Amino acid sequence: MEIKKCGQCGQDFEINQNDLDFFDKISPIFADKKHKIPVPKLCPDCRQQRRMSIRNFFNLYQRRCNSNWKKLISMFHESVEFPVYNLEDWWSDKWSALDYWIEIDFNKSFFEQWNKINKTVPKQNVISVSCENSDYSNLSYNSLNCYLVFWCVESEDCYYGHIVWHCKNCLDCFYTYRSEYCYKCVDCIDSYNVFFWRNIENCSNSKFLIDCKNCQNCFWCVGLNDKNFCFFNKQYTKEEYKEKLKDYNSWSYKQIEKINKRLSELLSNSIVKNYHWFNCENCSWDYLYNCKDIKSSYDAKFCENISYCATVWKLDNCYDVNFSPTETSFSYEWLAIFWTNILFCYDCMNNCSNLTYCDNCYWCHNCFLCSGLKNQEYCILNKKYAKEEYNKLVPKIIDNMTKDWEWWEFFSANISPFGYNESVAMEYYPVESPISFKPHPSPLLKGEGTEWIDMTIYFSPFRWNESVNFKWVNYSTPTPNVTKIIPAEKLPDTINEIPDDILNWAIKCEKTWKAFKIIPQELKFYRKHNIPIPHLHPDERRKYMMWLKNPRRLYDRRCDKCGEVIKSTYSLERSERVYCEECYEKMH
Repeated sequence: MEIKKCGQCGQDFEINQNDLDFFDKISPIFADKKHKIPVPKLCPDCRQQRRMSIRNFFNLYQRRCNSNWKKLISMFHESVEFPVYNLEDWWSDKWSALDYWIEIDFNKSFFEQWNKINKTVPKQNVISVSCENSDYSNLSYNSLNCYLVFWCVESEDCYYGHIVWHCKNCLDCFYTYRSEYCYKCVDCIDSYNVFFWRNIENCSNSKFLIDCKNCQNCFWCVGLNDKNFCFFNKQYTKEEYKEKLKDYNSWSYKQIEKINKRLSELLSNSIVKNYHWFNCENCSWDYLYNCKDIKSSYDAKFCENISYCATVWKLDNCYDVNFSPTETSFSYEWLAIFWTNILFCYDCMNNCSNLTYCDNCYWCHNCFLCSGLKNQEYCILNKKYAKEEYNKLVPKIIDNMTKDWEWWEFFSANISPFGYNESVAMEYYPVESPISFKPHPSPLLKGEGTEWIDMTIYFSPFRWNESVNFKWVNYSTPTPNVTKIIPAEKLPDTINEIPDDILNWAIKCEKTWKAFKIIPQELKFYRKHNIPIPHLHPDERRKYMMWLKNPRRLYDRRCDKCGEVIKSTYSLERSERVYCEECYEKMH
């Protein structure tokens, strides 16, 4: 094992023999020569932070479409350099990314050449692939009738959420998989008709559950497995359970607030396992489900032989991956990619293979340093080549990139069209200001309309965008046709008291005073399930649901039962009693 020092944060990180074997295995071969991928210069956290800095999930803006000049909603602010098209025009045959090709210049930096294309090729206003009636859901794939779900995959009739995959009829759900009719759930898997709270698997017809598995008809319970008809963690008969529920049929907003408070008190004295795993073998870190041989990864489902990955599904033999919703194998350093043999890419979907340093490509194979292509192969800098010529040119490019220290690392942060404070990196690596990017003695450099921080001697800096007026257009000031604006605290307490006319109102969030509206599908959901109208802006609801998840950080602590040293995402300040796996399983 070798200890390396991160070129960005200065922290030590390890490279072991398994890592070296992986880098050797995925190193591309051209003309019978293997072009080795060296060990990374950054630690896993800094690598992930760099990848996330080019992803904007949650900030949407009003701007003009550059293809027809009509107004649209976009994840790109109007200040970006490249054209932004509406989805219909971007996916049409009206234009081709091949028209933006440039000739290879071996005397120039290849990142600079790629960036020249990246700044001219049109991009879609939001990323939406094979979706219908889901135009307001950014990064959506094969979904129907979804609204403001960010990274929505093969889902239907879902509203307001983040990481909602293979779901139907879910609202305000986060990290929810293969579930239906769920509301305000976080880390919910294979569940049906479950409302409120978190960490549940294969549960149904239940409300207010935490850390429960295979439970049905349970209410107000924590840490139960294989239970039915439980109330406040106490077993009842079916008849007794139904009688207990009679006091909770009105579902007023005030009543739910009281239940949440009492559930928090129950949780504060609960016993939890040091990690959230289901059916895993030889794994490390947290929120893993049906996984084997997983190292330092979070939110992985049905994965094997992966390291330093997060929010992934059915990966095999991959390192440093974020946001992958379908089968992908033998790939390294990328985000939002589908299929196999992908190196240093992002947003390349629909069965792509053998791509290197590409972005926003679909159904593409054997491409290098390309942007915005569809159904292409053997392309370099968006120019198409014969197979033989491609295989001759790529090794030469790699040799040049190696000399310039461009080969083997992901794109530098300065290619991002988003300021750091716009990107999803802000969610997982929050900073309060550009100065907060320390510790490193980097000078603060200023550019026109932006501020830059020189992060490292190896890589270009993150950008902090001060010029953008951050506003979620979908929740911003009410549209002119609203009949009135009502403070949330003045809303009727139950859904039965809400008139149909609320669809023409704007509601002021009781925490931020930002206005938001209720959409018809949302109101129908609340009425069907007897749920009161929310008092918080959807942005605040999202922040709160994300806060309910344990942080992506491991703490050293001792099992509160046997005293054995364990690692856990529960910090020492948490009130729960944290048990090692062996002690926890003995309880059940």
